[in-house]
Amino acid sequence: MLRLTILLILTAALSLAAPSNCVPGTLTDYLSLNTEGCRLGTRVISDFNLVPLTQGSSEIDPNSVIITPSTLGMAGSLLFTYNANGTILESIFQLNVTPDLFVREKVDLRLTGAGATGDGVVTGVDALCGGDLLVGLCTGDSQPLIALVTSNTQLPLASAVIGPRASYSLLHDVVVDAGLSGTASLTSAELTFTAVPEPATLLTLAAGLLSMFVLRHTFSKS
Repeated sequence: MLRLTILLILTAALSLAAPSNCVPGTLTDYLSLNTEGCRLGTRVISDFNLVPLTQGSSEIDPNSVIITPSTLGMAGSLLFTYNANGTILESIFQLNVTPDLFVREKVDLRLTGAGATGDGVVTGVDALCGGDLLVGLCTGDSQPLIALVTSNTQLPLASAVIGPRASYSLLHDVVVDAGLSGTASLTSAELTFTAVPEPATLLTLAAGLLSMFVLRHTFSKS
């Protein structure tokens, strides 16, 4: 009985200290997250900050950018809905990702509803940074994801793998540029994070789950 009481106390303490799950909101809401951030699957995302725009572009209002989180197993995604259609529109910000497990993370970027005519272009660029991002500049190793849609090129999906790291930063930059004589539009962009455990890590996870099952079975008998 004492062991059960201790376990319940520890579980309650961890639940109080743990960040709450990410919920739908605007980019402004996420920029205002507390320092703990929010949970997205097997990771915590935090420290959303705007980055200065590219010269000549106009900002997509953070109040109009809708963020919809979702999770499935060890994967989590953030859907950014822009509904942007204009001359040179840009949304650029950075955030921090802290995985629960010291494993590699696969990050996918997908542009949805992207279209361009003439010299118009829609780009999505995500830089995965192994260090800190200081106003958009990475202090460590960096891996870019580049998605591109023009009248002649359709490359709406990009992927990269980072880690294993205790945490990493990400710079998310979306530009909708109609050019001089074309058009450009974008409905949304989605970032998907997937933990990629090594075989040894999978064995450790399985052992941990087995231990939890044994403890639960033992307590149920007491």
